[in-house]
Amino acid sequence: MNNGSTTITLLSTEHTGVTYGAGLCYVRIGHGPQQRAVACLAGTERRITTPDHAPQWLTEKGLPEEIAAQLVADALATETKG
Repeated sequence: MNNGSTTITLLSTEHTGVTYGAGLCYVRIGHGPQQRAVACLAGTERRITTPDHAPQWLTEKGLPEEIAAQLVADALATETKG
């Protein structure tokens, strides 16, 4: 468990009245190395998943495929400097 704080810059868009978002984050499972991940938002649902699966998850929640892919690509290109 990391006792520090994490800041995620969430990029968002609205489609058919639902807010969708994606943000780059890093996760560590156990004592392993940090892995790049994507924090996703679809309305009130949230998920942290792999960069490869994030567009699919957003599409399953109702965001058009092209918009989901671009949202995740933009999120992965964003690094938060703290």
